[in-house]
Amino acid sequence: SGLAAALGLALLSSSLAVGQEVSLLGGINRPLGEEASYAWLFDYRESLTKNLALSFSWINEGHVVGGHRDGFADAAVGAALA
Repeated sequence: SGLAAALGLALLSSSLAVGQEVSLLGGINRPLGEEASYAWLFDYRESLTKNLALSFSWINEGHVVGGHRDGFADAAVGAALA
């Protein structure tokens, strides 16, 4: 799956790491007149240089009526030199 691939890549690249960060977020949604649902996110960020990092996330947006968007997200994050 996409999550397994992201975690594998993150672990393989950790030997070259300047820094790593892991986040796990979650919450409950209770819309009026609907059943309660939940959402969660797992994120791994790997610093490649002082000003560049890669991020891999798995997002589960819950199970509300009319929507079920789960999936993998990736990003490259850069910081401008001041």
